[in-house]
Amino acid sequence: MSWYAWSICALLACALSAGAQSAGDSPLEALRAAIEQAREAQVDALAPTSFEAALREYEVAMRDAERGRNPERIRKRVDAGMALLDKADAAARSARQVLSGVIRTRDEALSAQAPRYAPEEWARAAAKFRDAMLQIERNNIQNAQRRAAEAEVLLRQVELTAIKTATLDEARALIAQAEAARVERVAPRSLNAARRYLARAEQEIQRNRYDLSVPEELAAQASYEARHALEIARVIERVSRNKDAGLEALILEWEAPVKDIAAEMNVPARFDQGLLVPLGEMLEYARQQRQELVRLRQELEDRNGQIEALNAEVQRLESRLGGVSEERLALQRRVIAQERLRANVAAVESAFTSTEARVYRQGDDVV
Repeated sequence: MSWYAWSICALLACALSAGAQSAGDSPLEALRAAIEQAREAQVDALAPTSFEAALREYEVAMRDAERGRNPERIRKRVDAGMALLDKADAAARSARQVLSGVIRTRDEALSAQAPRYAPEEWARAAAKFRDAMLQIERNNIQNAQRRAAEAEVLLRQVELTAIKTATLDEARALIAQAEAARVERVAPRSLNAARRYLARAEQEIQRNRYDLSVPEELAAQASYEARHALEIARVIERVSRNKDAGLEALILEWEAPVKDIAAEMNVPARFDQGLLVPLGEMLEYARQQRQELVRLRQELEDRNGQIEALNAEVQRLESRLGGVSEERLALQRRVIAQERLRANVAAVESAFTSTEARVYRQGDDVV
């Protein structure tokens, strides 16, 4: 018994034991759950004929239940659907064994969202893939392999198309917008830069479609250059409407943020010699500040090293002082003990005359 049959039997048993549904609803729910499990396992794609037939049995059974038809008739539909799912499962297992390569290629195309980014190409590739799976259901392995090879070529191509579209679409659209606005007349260098970045990004994807870090950076740069070209064209068009007043307004507009930045840097901004002079002074100030930052960081690092060295020296001295203190206490204890012993000897000697006894010391004992 396949896992579909087992799962349906288990679902039927649970439904019957619960007694919460009618005789017609419980088998239908079991079949619906089995169909969903089959979809999750991609059986609908690997064994389309049997799966679609099982789905039709379920739909007919649903209509019969809604019309209040005989529960036994509904159960027969469910049994037929279960048998078809069992057949679809067997065909899907065979497809995974015989056509694993094209199935993996299809999965990769789906991961690249080919149905979204290349719907027409995907439709052709999916149709060819379906043809291969139909041959598997008919147990025609040779035809299945031939059509799978054709499908794999289409799936590889649609995957590549989807990856390119997802990565390059924004840059392509911006370049097309710039071309439609005839930006090349006034901003040819920026627009050509966008085209070059886009071409390089496409080449990188062609070289390795699964490592998109470089293509994504190039595509982002292409988008920027295209937007830059559009902005240049917009400014030139605005100035061209009123060449005299418009140009002065544009220059003053450019000077304003430079003046604000110079004020934050405490650098005087004078534009009587153009923008380059204050910009050069600001650049020099920024370089000096950067050098000062490097110096301060080095000084901080040096001081941290000195602090660590001093802390180590303090710990060493504390350890030495601790040892000296213990030695001094031990010596003091010995001196006190000697003084007590001498006092004891003197007390004993004073208790006798010189002819009555002699007092001796053996270590710390008095004899």
